[in-house]
Amino acid sequence: MKAKLHATLSAVSLAGLLFNSSLSAAGIGEASFGVVSSAYDARNDARKIATKFMARGFRIIPIAHGDNKTSRIEFDVEVIKGTDYVFFVGIDQGMEKLTDGVDMYVRDDIGNMIAQDTRPFKRAAVEFAASYNGVMTVLVDPPRAPGRVQLCHFALMAGYQPSGY
Repeated sequence: MKAKLHATLSAVSLAGLLFNSSLSAAGIGEASFGVVSSAYDARNDARKIATKFMARGFRIIPIAHGDNKTSRIEFDVEVIKGTDYVFFVGIDQGMEKLTDGVDMYVRDDIGNMIAQDTRPFKRAAVEFAASYNGVMTVLVDPPRAPGRVQLCHFALMAGYQPSGY
């Protein structure tokens, strides 16, 4: 099961972001819901992380949410040279209990790796400064949960900080 999110994240003004997206899911697999599975908890975890980046001058927006049954989320980001960007993932208690963590990759428009987080931590975060105007692709890859494994959630947020901060 794969979900793909096409999005455009552009710095519009000092007031915020313009975000256009469309999400199409290829289906939902067999899931075993439990007490610890909560998209709400994943969003709250991401919001706690967001406060740290907001204190550094980043403007943060929610991008998407997912679970360990839908494989991965991939989206395109329109970047502006000299602007700092951050992408990070918040998780619920169920995701905390899985063996592996969420991985995140950022590639430029020809496929070169710009940033990645494949550390053995449960959450993922990448921060980078755009070196050109154009499009980058962000891929969020949660740990796999085949069969009747506990359904777990994650929430993805993004932020930007115009140059000069």
